[in-house]
Amino acid sequence: MAKKKMGLEDLGGFVFSTNDSFEPDKYDDEDSGETLKPEDQLLEAHYSSKGRAGKKVTVVKGFIGSDEDLNALGKDLKK
Repeated sequence: MAKKKMGLEDLGGFVFSTNDSFEPDKYDDEDSGETLKPEDQLLEAHYSSKGRAGKKVTVVKGFIGSDEDLNALGKDLKK
């Protein structure tokens, strides 16, 4: 049986830095309720069927903003 490869997302947001003055909370944008402008966002679209019983889906990663804006983006992408 092949060993499962581990990716960065499997680490659960783990951050490692050798800088003694590094503050990880300063770089955490996901908790802010403010949505960045579209030109400031860097979204990644991935086509996947892993873990979805063979159903193929498009997964968008990297969105920073409120839940309402995320739902609106999802509706626009489905159109």
